[in-house]
Amino acid sequence: MSWPAPINYRKIYFPLILTCCVSITAAQGPDSLSLGDVVQKVLQRSHALRQVKFQLSAADARTAQAKAAYYPSVNADASYVNLGPMDNYKLSLGGGSPFSMVPQNGYDVHLDANILLYDFGKRNLAINATKISALTLQHNAAGITTGLAFQAVSLVTTMAMMQQEIDIQNENIGSLARHWDIVKKRLAAGVGTDYDVLKTQAQIAAARALLLDLKNGLQKLRISLSVLIGVTEDSLPAVKISFDAPEFKGRSDSLLAVALKQRPEIIGAQDALAALLIQENLSKKDMAPTLSANLSAGYKNGFIENATKGGLDTLRFNWTAAAALHFPLYDGFKARYREKEIAESRKAADEALADARDKVRADILSALSDVNTAYARLDGSLLQVTVNAEALRLARGKLQAGTITNDDVLNAEQDYAQAKTNYMRDRARYTLSLFALDQATGAPVVK
Repeated sequence: MSWPAPINYRKIYFPLILTCCVSITAAQGPDSLSLGDVVQKVLQRSHALRQVKFQLSAADARTAQAKAAYYPSVNADASYVNLGPMDNYKLSLGGGSPFSMVPQNGYDVHLDANILLYDFGKRNLAINATKISALTLQHNAAGITTGLAFQAVSLVTTMAMMQQEIDIQNENIGSLARHWDIVKKRLAAGVGTDYDVLKTQAQIAAARALLLDLKNGLQKLRISLSVLIGVTEDSLPAVKISFDAPEFKGRSDSLLAVALKQRPEIIGAQDALAALLIQENLSKKDMAPTLSANLSAGYKNGFIENATKGGLDTLRFNWTAAAALHFPLYDGFKARYREKEIAESRKAADEALADARDKVRADILSALSDVNTAYARLDGSLLQVTVNAEALRLARGKLQAGTITNDDVLNAEQDYAQAKTNYMRDRARYTLSLFALDQATGAPVVK
């Protein structure tokens, strides 16, 4: 009998997770947290993981209980019996004086040991059933860990993306403020209009309103992260990551092979099949005989030798040794229908496993498509930054020459800020898509 072995994640090589560990770095000062620190703190505070921990302890105890069936059960028994009237228990032989056949006060103190000698493997199967239950809990814990890690990584990545949006918006406001100074000087020189000043002010106000929204969104994310890691929002250290992940060149077939070995859904379905196989083997042994032995030893009175001399009251050492063979003959076809039930359940479990494999395959292909698409967008969005930066430079020069209006410059300012934001978002999406692919393969938690 065998079942899926627990996965030792540290011994498995995953190019993707190594890529993420190299490319995603955090500030290492005393007032900052690494990405691994965040994940570790989230896992430490997880009620779900602590629940599984206690369930595993209970499962270990159940396994120990099942193993107890290999040991004898020992019991101590003591009894006292008072009989009367004693005339009913006296015997007279040949007209002689009557004598007692049993003592009026009966004492019996014994130790009894019972042990099951052979049961055709039932005990071993029962132990295996408890072990597979514990193994299932371990695999559930691995699935919970992966999900929590991805949740933490997604939150940190979104926070970093929003922080960079805030930085870009601050740069945009600074650039607009400098342009506003230019517009006011142009107005003073008689080459500008009040509309140009007002329009610039309006765009600065809109940029500041967007900045407030971004800061509010970041504040909410900080609150969510502080709750996850168990600190107050005011004491939450900085968490910084880089979006400079290199191109991922993994193959879908190799990723799928890894996922089919370690995704929680696959392992859970395999555990269910293994548990049903044990139950099937147990049901086949329902009608198997059992051989047991009993040994009893102790002291009692009432032995009839020397009964005429009062020997009945003497406590004497005695023992009994017995063996018993129990052979079930008929159970109303209970075992037969139990086997049929398990056989049908195994078919359902096979379908569940096939469905899980299909889902994993779809998840891998979808996640890999997101990774490739996100990476393919990077060159284009970077080019847009370069183009819009040049367009803004030219627009500023043309405004000085009087060949374009102030609105054209403001539009160029907005396009440049949006291009930088789009490029940053594409880099963040690519980084997050790598983690999503990591989760789709069931890879280990970021360390």
